[in-house]
Amino acid sequence: MKKMILSVGTLGLGMLLVGCGANPVQPSSPTPEQSNQTETTTSRVDDSQASEPSSAANNQETQSKPSVTIAEAIEIFQKEYAGADITSLDIDTSFGKWVYKIEGVDDLKEYDLKIDATTKAILEREEDQLDNDDKNGIKRQEEKLDLSNLLSLDEITKIALEQTQGGQVTDWDLDRDNGVTHWDVDVKNGKQEATVKINAQTGEVLEVELDD
Repeated sequence: MKKMILSVGTLGLGMLLVGCGANPVQPSSPTPEQSNQTETTTSRVDDSQASEPSSAANNQETQSKPSVTIAEAIEIFQKEYAGADITSLDIDTSFGKWVYKIEGVDDLKEYDLKIDATTKAILEREEDQLDNDDKNGIKRQEEKLDLSNLLSLDEITKIALEQTQGGQVTDWDLDRDNGVTHWDVDVKNGKQEATVKINAQTGEVLEVELDD
């Protein structure tokens, strides 16, 4: 109500001055308080624009990885089953957390070990007698992994994500085919899923398989 009265009064005064030949009324300069308020408002807008992340940053996904390294997980297995060779190493999420699943053999038995990839706690152990066809070093010779000079999980992950143009790794699987130790890295990027096969020592991309 006060604003309406002020506007009408100002209009009437302006008309009276025009009618009398007076100079038009010039807008008054803002008071120091008004000036400060304007500057503060402008500064806040600029700050919010400056701090807003770019669309490219918004599209980047933070890759979650286990805190226990591959070398640490291998060491835990070797302490549990001294003398056994590792034939498979898998890292995936079980019950919402990263878990190492390691398989190995010696001349008589095969072993399975599950390790919490955050705490190093052993979650599960299994061991079974090998079939006669696999005993006496036959299976271990055919399937044991070459664990020398393994690339780090960060390096393998980077290579896989370059092939899929980003996304999230959901599983790392260290295996052996035709004498070559390699990683199968499962990546999900939106609706697209892919498996990237990478030489575990050299980082060479051996195959990229897209899932329909």
